[in-house]
Amino acid sequence: MARFSRRFAACAAMPWYPGISARLTDAQLWAIVCADPAVSNRQLADTFGTPTSTIAHARRRLRRNGWTCPVSYTTCRHCGRSLTRQGNGQERRAYHPACRPVAVQVIRRVRERERWEALPVEERRDSFARAHAYIEEHQQTTQATATQRHAPWTDAEDAVLIARPDAPAHVLATELRRTLHGVYRRRERLRARGLMP
Repeated sequence: MARFSRRFAACAAMPWYPGISARLTDAQLWAIVCADPAVSNRQLADTFGTPTSTIAHARRRLRRNGWTCPVSYTTCRHCGRSLTRQGNGQERRAYHPACRPVAVQVIRRVRERERWEALPVEERRDSFARAHAYIEEHQQTTQATATQRHAPWTDAEDAVLIARPDAPAHVLATELRRTLHGVYRRRERLRARGLMP
């Protein structure tokens, strides 16, 4: 495989044409590389469940360029460890896949803080008043129905919180028979573990 680039010989990035193409995995690309030339594009497409045009384009690209793509080397903007990324300097790929959700959340919180500090004092005061009224009202309501108030959190309950990060806390508290404060605290613990955005 002399035509394989030494820069990066295992890249699954193929051009994407909505409506006529399907993304190919590393395993599928390797199968195309190893396939007997006598095997038709139609046969490979039937095997992979992709359009014939996708296989034809992949074969042309592999014959012309090998199984390669340009890469650049940098450090992850979140953890600081070395990072190899596809392309040349795309900002959106400046994180490891595992680091990106946490990094995005940090950036979002910084921006929310900046927007908050830019608000007039009156608006911030009104927002605090509404938040306190919401908490007071729903804490009392959920306390009345919280049969699981002091029970340890189960994996099933955690799964509900993780699957519905945008659901109102008082709705989840009512469904899980927890208090509003209990849901708030559990969400913070799950975020600290990297299980919630």
